[in-house]
Amino acid sequence: MSLRQKQILDLLIIGFGLLLVLLWPEGPGLAVGLLVLVIGLILNVVWIRCPKCGIWLGKAPGDYCHICGAKLNWKEKKRD
Repeated sequence: MSLRQKQILDLLIIGFGLLLVLLWPEGPGLAVGLLVLVIGLILNVVWIRCPKCGIWLGKAPGDYCHICGAKLNWKEKKRD
């Protein structure tokens, strides 16, 4: 999966969690919504990393890593 695909999926997960919290703020809706939000935030820290040095790219990543300066190709799929 490319960095862009990971970022979009992560934003969808966080958005879904936020939607649950806002639309069902009582009982299980709040608990499930907060759990989904936390999962989305954890996935952001795990997935949105520089492919060269492995550092988290932060809340507003750009075209270059702010630590090592590597060019980030957001559309390139990582080969495992």
